[in-house]
Amino acid sequence: FAHMHNTDRAFDPQLGVADCYIAASEYIAQRMYGQGFPVDCIAVVSNGVDTDTFIPLSQENCQRLSQEYFGTNRFLVLFVGRKVAVKGFHFFLETLQKLSHIDKDVIGVAIGADCDNEFKNLEGFAKYDELRKQLVASHLLIDLPVLPQEQINQWINLAQVTMAPSLHEPQGMVMLEVMSAGGLLLSNAVGGIAPLIVTGKQAWLS
Repeated sequence: FAHMHNTDRAFDPQLGVADCYIAASEYIAQRMYGQGFPVDCIAVVSNGVDTDTFIPLSQENCQRLSQEYFGTNRFLVLFVGRKVAVKGFHFFLETLQKLSHIDKDVIGVAIGADCDNEFKNLEGFAKYDELRKQLVASHLLIDLPVLPQEQINQWINLAQVTMAPSLHEPQGMVMLEVMSAGGLLLSNAVGGIAPLIVTGKQAWLS
């Protein structure tokens, strides 16, 4: 068996042939067809979400957590994921900066692994890195590391909106988690994201 999250190379039987290739989404399966993988050997098994962990919280719990974290009501814009270019982290930073000029109650929270060489090699990285530092120093951004799923669920429930402006996604786990938790999602119609979402119900795609 081979579990495929991405297909950056063409099928090469000299590297070995699996009895079954498991694609993480229909989008990945279509990519595999185009790369020459044997059609009869491809099965789509989508990633799932722990719906016992990612759940809507009561209004009372959300008010308590908001008081605990902020001491006041804030308009919370959330980002969850690796802080890299392909996940659109730089778009999140720019959006947060623009919103802060419109509404003084806006605050951003970013949860995930720190930027890697992919983001550092992005043209204009120094500008985005400086913007990130400025937002943190101005108390407009709470920059958090990877957190347990239970805590991520709390932040999703506290957020007025979760941004997931990925440039590419095989399926989109964060998108599923946000919707499972009852959160509002803004994302991009790229890769495997669009088939997950009915625009206007719980999410909007650009």
